[in-house]
Amino acid sequence: MAKETVNYEVLKVFRDKETGKRYVVGDSYTGIDERIGELQDLGYIGEETKPDEDSADGSLKDVGGGNYELPNGEKIKGKKAALEALKKLESGGVDPNADNPGKG
Repeated sequence: MAKETVNYEVLKVFRDKETGKRYVVGDSYTGIDERIGELQDLGYIGEETKPDEDSADGSLKDVGGGNYELPNGEKIKGKKAALEALKKLESGGVDPNADNPGKG
């Protein structure tokens, strides 16, 4: 029987000594229980996150390595950036803070 994957939000930048992979704040980390406990004790990762916490309607997919896939297939690095891009996408792609390219 397959074990459910559990993700943990990265709180501090670190390089995993087991895999050599670098993690930045906002990335998701998945690993063995012993390693997770060690990283939590050192303050590198937080509590367990559930996939449905990534977005209210579950339309933001965690594809690993701190990358997230939007419903339109676009991949974004970092949870915060992905949530902002999702909001922009859901509002019709209009960024109220961006310059209007149609005016010049």
